[in-house]
Amino acid sequence: MTEDPNKPSSSVINEPKTDSFTEFKKDPRLDKSVNKTPNLKYNKEHSNFTKKILKITEYEDFLNELRQYKRKQHNLINQKYEPDPINNRETILKELSTVAEDIIIASQSWIQREFEAKFGLPTFLSSYKQDQAAYLALICMGKLGSQSLNYESDLDLIFVFSNRGNTIGEKQITNSEFFAKVAQRFINALQLLTSAGRCYEIDTELRPSGHMGALVTSYDHFIDHQMNQAQHWERQALIRSRCLTENLEYQNKFESQLQKLVYARPLPNDFTKYMAQIRDQVIKEKVHESENKIDLKLGLGGIMDIEFIIHHIQLKDGAIFPDLQQKSIFKTLRALKNHTIIKQEQLNYLINTYALYRTIESKIHLFKKRSEHLIDFKNDTGDNISNLLNYQNSDILKRELLNHKTKIRELFCEIYKV
Repeated sequence: MTEDPNKPSSSVINEPKTDSFTEFKKDPRLDKSVNKTPNLKYNKEHSNFTKKILKITEYEDFLNELRQYKRKQHNLINQKYEPDPINNRETILKELSTVAEDIIIASQSWIQREFEAKFGLPTFLSSYKQDQAAYLALICMGKLGSQSLNYESDLDLIFVFSNRGNTIGEKQITNSEFFAKVAQRFINALQLLTSAGRCYEIDTELRPSGHMGALVTSYDHFIDHQMNQAQHWERQALIRSRCLTENLEYQNKFESQLQKLVYARPLPNDFTKYMAQIRDQVIKEKVHESENKIDLKLGLGGIMDIEFIIHHIQLKDGAIFPDLQQKSIFKTLRALKNHTIIKQEQLNYLINTYALYRTIESKIHLFKKRSEHLIDFKNDTGDNISNLLNYQNSDILKRELLNHKTKIRELFCEIYKV
């Protein structure tokens, strides 16, 4: 259950006393000669849908437009690329991620405009004692961050605002309170089940301190947490992190800092052992495979094992070889062709198996109409997925997957020395 946006105390933290962002280019919304709440543009490729959304005035129409856009774009992607599913898999996942980004950016713009009309623009006092606009960054994590989102994937997000301060409307509130309201309204808008369906499930568990932490946090607090308090798995999770925000200056600085957090620090001596234990914990707590049930994502030798293998290589060698500092597993696998870190035969096997796994995952999403990664070969799931991938029968698919899972797990154990 999501938090009540009218209870900011549950979403506000005590931030450090210093701010890392002391100057931005002047926001046109601070100019009294213009409309108080015009929307700033995000990256150009997302602006058309955002402009369309900002013409909507009613909340229900706003919700419906988001869902209709997602459905339409997913259908177009399916029709265009799924006839050759494995070869087009990277493109499909990137296109699905772009749709999600369109919706994220347009939704935040619409919702923030709504709260700016009520509370005014969130600001902070610059080093020159001038009002500067503060901004909210949405940190995309996981498959959204790596632009490899699937049809029914959740969105992993962390909400980070640039500066402490206050709004400048007639009814003033702190920036913490303002952005907490925006974030909560954003989550509700995308998760709400309407007659047109649900847009996306939102997962904010990767934020500092998880579900026990504040929903939104300041930039300084986020960086301090990552530098001094974060666990090893949080550093690995940052490999695929990307920043979306309406201020490109804030976005570029944040992106640069995220890269430094991942690659500019030496790995602790116990890092590999710790991450192997984390992987074992996931298997023990969340995997329920049997003779006829295969967990394609979390199971032994599944998608997570491949991702752990690649992330281990990135953290170990990424500082030496900058071309390995990729968000995408697909791009990292291609970059590894330029190195001798793992054998070419193993690398080619990882490339082909990862594409196959993600393709099967997509087919499960399309068949089940929900985010799922379990194939039950005793019911119609196995038969339907086999038919969608042109296998003669489900037994052939099952044998092939079990063989892949065994080989991937062997490589995982070799890399992690377990």
